[in-house]
Amino acid sequence: MLLHETSAFRKAFTTDFQIEEEILVASADPMVDSSLAAEARRGDSGAAREAIFMICERARFVRAAEFPVKISLDGFVTGIRGGLIDPFFPDFNRVGKEAEDAVKAALESPDASLRTTANIYCGGLALELARIPANEIAARWRTKLGKLADPMFTDSDSSETGELVRVLKQALAAKGLEGATAVSSLLEKESKPWAREREIEMIEFLDGAAVRLRGSEEGRAAIGTVERTLANKQLRLNKSKKDRQEYWKCLQDSFFKDDYTIPGTAPDHWARLIGLAFDQYYGEHVLISRNGLIPSFSKANEFMTYLTNIDPTFPSWEFASTLSEKDMFHPKFAAKIARYHAIWMQMTAPQHPAN
Repeated sequence: MLLHETSAFRKAFTTDFQIEEEILVASADPMVDSSLAAEARRGDSGAAREAIFMICERARFVRAAEFPVKISLDGFVTGIRGGLIDPFFPDFNRVGKEAEDAVKAALESPDASLRTTANIYCGGLALELARIPANEIAARWRTKLGKLADPMFTDSDSSETGELVRVLKQALAAKGLEGATAVSSLLEKESKPWAREREIEMIEFLDGAAVRLRGSEEGRAAIGTVERTLANKQLRLNKSKKDRQEYWKCLQDSFFKDDYTIPGTAPDHWARLIGLAFDQYYGEHVLISRNGLIPSFSKANEFMTYLTNIDPTFPSWEFASTLSEKDMFHPKFAAKIARYHAIWMQMTAPQHPAN
C-alpha cells in the first residue's frame, strides 16, 4: 500500500501515508527489509525511491532501549513511537545485507533521481558537503529553500527537498564561523522578506549549534547584520517595525544572555540532554524540577557563559550540534560530554583562598 498507492515520492509537503511509514520504520519484522530490497530492485522509480528511503530510515532508527542517554519520549522529544531517527549515520547492520546491497545498487543506478534519493538519505551527501566551501553550501541551501512548498515549515517538510535543506543546514553548522559568515552575507543582500526570516533563524541556530558569535569579530559582524536587517527591512511575519524590534530583543537574549532554560526551546532540550548525561555518566545529579514541567539543567545558563568565555566554538567540540537530544547518537557524543564535564568540574570546583 505504501509503495504502490502513493502518486509521487515525497514531492509535496504532506503527511499522506505517514502512519504506514512509521509502522514500517519501527517494525522489528526482518521481512520488511527483504521486501523493501525487492521493491528497490523492481524498476519502478517512485516505488524504488520510497523503498530506499524506508531502508535508510530503518537503518537510522534507534529504539529507546538503545539510547546512549536514557530519556523519556513523553513530553521531552517527539518522534516515531518507541524511538528516534539518528540524523548522523545509518547503521546498515540493522537492516541486513540484502537491504544494504539495494542501497549500494541505487547509488550506482542509471536513474539519476534514484541515485539522488539514495545519496541524500544514506549519508553520502553529508560526506560530500564536508569538502565544499561554506559559501557554496549556503548558496545551495538558499536555492533549495525557495523550492519548498512553504519555507516557514522547513524543519517538518516531508519532501525530499525538505530533507536536503536539513542536510545542508547541518553541513553549514559543521563549517562553524565560516557557515555563519556565509549566511550573514546572504542576509545582507537578500531581497525576499520570507528568506530574511529563514536566514536570521539560521544565524541564531548556528550561534547555538556551532559557534557563539559574540566571541569573535566576524561573529559580532554577523549579529550586526541581523540587527540592521531587523531595523530597516521587511520580513514576512514580523512586518511592522514594532514587531521587528520585539524580535530583535528576543534575539539579543539568545546571542548575549545564554538563557538555555526557556521551556520547549531547542537550547533547553539540548542543555537538558547535557544534564542527563552528566547525571548518568558521572553521577552529578544536576537536574532540578520546574513546577510540573520537565526537569531543567541546574546552572545551565552560567555553564554556557563559562564555556563561551573559554572557547566560543564549544557547541561544535567533536562534532557540530543539532541543538537537540539527537546529539546523543553521534559516535563522538561521549567524548563531547567528557570535555564538557571537565569544564563543569573546573567551574564548580571549590575556590580555596591563597595562604
